[in-house]
Amino acid sequence: MNDARPRDIGHGGAFASALAIACVGEAIVAHDGEYSRRGLAWLAAGLIAVVFALHPRGVLERMDARSMTRVLGTLVGLGFLRLLSLPPSGRFAWSNDLRPTDVDATTFHALIASALAVGVLAFWMRETWRRVLVGVLLALFVAAGAWVIRAAPYSDAEPRIDVMLVQQESATALLRGENPYALTFRDIYDSEHSDKPSVYGEGLVANGRLQHGYHYPPLSLLCGTLGLALLGDVRYAALAAMALVGLLLYVAAPGRIGLLLALAWWFQSRGFFVLGRGWTDAYVVLAFVGWSVAHARGSRYAPWLLGVLFVSKQHLIVLAPLLPLVLTGTTKERIAYLARSAIAAALVLAPFVAWDARALFHSVVEVHLAQPFRFDALSFTAWLANTTGVVIGSGLAFLLLLPAYAFAWRFASRGVAGFALASAFVLLVFVAFNKQAFANYFHAIVGIGLCGLAPSPVGQSLPSKYDTTSAAE
Repeated sequence: MNDARPRDIGHGGAFASALAIACVGEAIVAHDGEYSRRGLAWLAAGLIAVVFALHPRGVLERMDARSMTRVLGTLVGLGFLRLLSLPPSGRFAWSNDLRPTDVDATTFHALIASALAVGVLAFWMRETWRRVLVGVLLALFVAAGAWVIRAAPYSDAEPRIDVMLVQQESATALLRGENPYALTFRDIYDSEHSDKPSVYGEGLVANGRLQHGYHYPPLSLLCGTLGLALLGDVRYAALAAMALVGLLLYVAAPGRIGLLLALAWWFQSRGFFVLGRGWTDAYVVLAFVGWSVAHARGSRYAPWLLGVLFVSKQHLIVLAPLLPLVLTGTTKERIAYLARSAIAAALVLAPFVAWDARALFHSVVEVHLAQPFRFDALSFTAWLANTTGVVIGSGLAFLLLLPAYAFAWRFASRGVAGFALASAFVLLVFVAFNKQAFANYFHAIVGIGLCGLAPSPVGQSLPSKYDTTSAAE
């Protein structure tokens, strides 16, 4: 394979990417990832910035490596500032999972402050010592995450969010040998007797029970089950996934850039909040970053990891049309790559298809298609509905994918970095105009955006091709 070296995203693209990540993070902060005009303003700014990230021009293109380090350092500083000034969990009564709600968070903030101090020290150290301090930072991150999990314990009697109920009960069922996709769950929001709009689709609640099983693909189920089996809570598996993402970001771009990328992910302003709520998107980011690093380094395992990525969550299928940005070589080689990916995806799904294909399809596909429009979503369609009463479903989001794809195909750089930034752009468009859009979706987009910087540090691009004859394992 003699394809050309992929273009770097450029200093301007890196700057705009960091700006977009900061804006999306602030959009989550505004109202803990739910509808607010301030959040939408930040979201709009993030969309504009990611457009420049894909197609940098003018003054942005003239940034040097030192300026890039300053930009990432500012992004990291913003994350630490938010973590030290905000509560570890949600800012509002409906989003605060701590028990008691006014629990003393001194230990948590001390861990964050310690991480800030160690991070500053690591920045100025030689690489040998920096690696040691990255290990210290990893330990501090895990300790802070474990504190959040313990301070926001899951309660069967009083679950705070349905995602935690579904995850815990599904993992428990799997350990008992029961099919999690054939379960029903208690409706903790009492939708049938509530004056508020139901968060579930028509016909999905009957006699106080949700008429579906585990509603995500098996990857998060298997990971969460391992966390429950080992430590009694599915969120410990998500914490491990988040920890691995930071390490991979550092490994992908060792040095100061890698350190800052790891810090930006580990200590993102609302990362611990997302962890505490029990959302599964950490596995999406881990799958994306893991595949990106493997592909950038030409590993023969990359095609298999791509298959795992596409079955980590349903909506990631919208990234498939972007694959020409990153898959190189002859048509035969690309088909072979995709065939391995398809086999890996099939292997993840196969046991549950064989167990009960109908239950799997209903819980993973039909339930999400039936989900109602959410007026509390952090989306521009929610703004339209709240302002004018005009409700637009998911159709607009799918329609907007077409110009988003066209823009990405035309302007995104070829290679891992370009694919990651294009993926963040497409997902941001898709989620921001969809019927459901909350903190977990945007947190995953932040991770994917950081991945766009990791395999392609300023001034240096790693080979972004799959070559079985010279693969570096």
